[in-house]
Order: sequence, then C-alpha cells, then structure tokens
Amino acid sequence: LAYDAKPTADRTEYQRVTLHREGRDLVAETTGSQSSSRLMSLAGAHALVRVPAGDQGFKAGTVVEALILALP
Repeated sequence: LAYDAKPTADRTEYQRVTLHREGRDLVAETTGSQSSSRLMSLAGAHALVRVPAGDQGFKAGTVVEALILALP
C-alpha cells in the first residue's frame, strides 16, 4: 500500500485503488474518496483492497491482498 488504509468501526470495506508497478511489486494507491456516491473512482479502479472493520487498518508499506479488476 502507498497510503494508510483506515477502517470503519462497524463494517468491512473494499477500498478502490489504482495499481502501479515498482520492480516486481504492484503498489496500490487510493482512488480518493471511498464514498458510495463516487462511481468514477470505481470506473478507474484497478483493484479492491479489503479493509476489515475495527480500529487498526493497514499502514502504508503493508503487503495486502487485493481483488484485481484490471492490470495497469
């Protein structure tokens, strides 16, 4: 991850991200606002990152699993 993925307290989220390559790795960047009304961010997304509900989330630099929609 190239950003801190912050969770919500009460539900799992699938955050929309774009991907770029750094060597052999794919790095995820947020598409911006994750509000459900932001459909353009879904149209430009390469993947979805699952962020479980709770208070921890993921720090930038963490390796996470993603549901790939399209490779860059």
